[in-house]
Amino acid sequence: MTDPFRTRCIADTKLKQNGVTPPAIIEASTGYGVPFEEMVIRPLEVHIPYFRALIASANTTPTPLVEELMEQVKVIAEAETRRNA
Repeated sequence: MTDPFRTRCIADTKLKQNGVTPPAIIEASTGYGVPFEEMVIRPLEVHIPYFRALIASANTTPTPLVEELMEQVKVIAEAETRRNA
């Protein structure tokens, strides 16, 4: 889970720092799902960090499946961090 407003603020700041004005609308699912004639879809060449978190109850032991999910999220996040460093 992440705060979508925080993520959007980070994205807007990165875009502005890289000369993307006026602020672009970043919404991949809308761009491909509801096309408009005037819409242009372009790839981003700006790294925008995305923070991930998992929440689990402190009163229960995670199942093996949940433990594996947590491990895989960690592995993927670490690999992505190294790739974007």
